[in-house]
Amino acid sequence: MFGCEAVYVEERIVFVLRDKGDSDDGVWLAFDPSRLEDVRAAFPRLRRIDVFGDGVRGWLKLSASDPSFEDDVLDACARVRSGSTLLGKVPKKRALKSSERR
Repeated sequence: MFGCEAVYVEERIVFVLRDKGDSDDGVWLAFDPSRLEDVRAAFPRLRRIDVFGDGVRGWLKLSASDPSFEDDVLDACARVRSGSTLLGKVPKKRALKSSERR
């Protein structure tokens, strides 16, 4: 996924792992935008993803440069493993190009 690694649980994308040497490195968390307040309460150190600007909803990052990065990522993983639906979302299906419809 754009030079990053995506982590799925069944059809839900839950994380993107990014290490490109810039401010967006870390673990990106996917979530339903309607759960933003719950996600922020669970992960208060979440940051905006700079390459997305303000136009993309449902994604925030745990920054690799944050001192609590490893603990926060372990917490996110534990929530996903326990079956929590706080994180993750089903990506929208993309329309097939006319050349792909055959």
